[in-house]
Amino acid sequence: MEGGQYLLYDFDGNAAITDKKYNVIEVIGVEGAFYLSETSSLVSFSCELEVGEAPEVVVRYVTRENPEKVSL
Repeated sequence: MEGGQYLLYDFDGNAAITDKKYNVIEVIGVEGAFYLSETSSLVSFSCELEVGEAPEVVVRYVTRENPEKVSL
């Protein structure tokens, strides 16, 4: 990935690298499954850096139903 790109994981379990306007640059494979229960869920994100400076990482959630407040 490069600066200004997003790693997008959608509601159907597919993942892609996109630009800032969510245009797909590359579809990528996914290992495992993502599921959040209706009560509370612990979420973590990790990635391995192969070369260069560590990127800034922002994790965003987009929900389909009524939004809930999330505290960190």
